[in-house]
Amino acid sequence: MTPRRFLPMAALLSAATVSAASQADGPSGPFVATIPATAKDALRLVFHNADLPLPRGGSCEGVDTTGIENPTIGDYLGGFLAELRPAKGMSGVAAACTGGLSDLSCEITVRREAGDEVWAWGLRFRANGITGTIRPEGLECTGAG
Repeated sequence: MTPRRFLPMAALLSAATVSAASQADGPSGPFVATIPATAKDALRLVFHNADLPLPRGGSCEGVDTTGIENPTIGDYLGGFLAELRPAKGMSGVAAACTGGLSDLSCEITVRREAGDEVWAWGLRFRANGITGTIRPEGLECTGAG
């Protein structure tokens, strides 16, 4: 996988706004417009699929911060994003995708470093960049802290 770039929170919020705006306009081509896919594309894919249930067991067992019985990927990432406190320490979001338009491999990591508080949690997933769908069988939770 290519090196991940950490994006400031403003860029993350901008990606959410762009995603909502593009969905309102309707599809005019592939969901991911260019290859190589960008960090913004990885974030758009996650926001677009926010209601996809988090896999049970395996790498996703017990890592949700929300306490919701059947969390979605939106609940999972939203819980970690809510833990970012920009007033102290460093926080960021890294995102990257590799592969072809019909079979993208992507990873998103939310990271927090402030003294003894050090963690990084995220998702690794496969997606169809044409339709904008994440493949549930290729979804994994990543991280530690």
